[in-house]
Amino acid sequence: MALGAALIWSASVVLFKRVDDLPPTAVNLFKNSAAILFLALTLLSIGVPLFDWRRSSSDWLVLIGSGIVGIAVADSLFFAALSRMGAGSLAVVECAYSPFVVLTAVVLLGERVGPSFAIGALLVVAGVLIVSIPRKGLSVAGDRTRFARGVAYSVGAVSLMALAIVVAKPALERSNLIEVTFVRLVAGNVALGLFVSRNAKARREALAIFRPQRCWRFLVPAAFMGSYVAMILWVGGMKFANASVAGVLNQLSTVFTIAMSRLFLGEPLTRQRLAGGSAAMAGAMLIIFAPF
Repeated sequence: MALGAALIWSASVVLFKRVDDLPPTAVNLFKNSAAILFLALTLLSIGVPLFDWRRSSSDWLVLIGSGIVGIAVADSLFFAALSRMGAGSLAVVECAYSPFVVLTAVVLLGERVGPSFAIGALLVVAGVLIVSIPRKGLSVAGDRTRFARGVAYSVGAVSLMALAIVVAKPALERSNLIEVTFVRLVAGNVALGLFVSRNAKARREALAIFRPQRCWRFLVPAAFMGSYVAMILWVGGMKFANASVAGVLNQLSTVFTIAMSRLFLGEPLTRQRLAGGSAAMAGAMLIIFAPF
């Protein structure tokens, strides 16, 4: 599931990149709403209630908080980063996800890591720093600032995603996979909807994106793959495997995204991106041995 999530998510990122001129919050609200519909239909078709009311109040609070932080906030930061960076560069910066997952799992869940974690984390940080150096093509100061903000948004997104999913792991293990994915998405989307409703500009942008239009040819399949299929696989990997192992296996999305961004978006496979990606992926793969 963790490997499948990496592959499907990478494909959805390429599709989301096709609509990166749309407002990030509106895109997030749209893809969450579409995924909620898909998940609700899935639950009804397999005869599972939409909400497990037998769940403890503490698990409810954790899952709701996880959805708000990991979906409403982190995903909005992700789309803000995607609009400012190429998909390939963003994939390298996202290698920071696995160290955050492992570190959070150690602190909050008591999972044990070996000395290879420190080396792997340093390699990931090195890779992120390499790819974060402004490219030669970014000659205008505004372009450099835009790219730097994209890096900052991406690091913020992956750190919050890691925190949100690791904190929720005990509750995930006590829940039905599809139902718990549905709960997190609903919680995140309600919070996002409340934010949008309080901002006139964001409200107009959100209403506009829900009207059928040409961008739906990319947006709908991206939402189906990224927020429905990949989300189930991602939560499933975290539910059934150690958080640290699942987090690093998810990191293979870096390889998939760099390859797909080259094949389908025509993004350059520069030496800088290759160097940063190689260092980050080497670190991410090294971290997988840390728990053993």
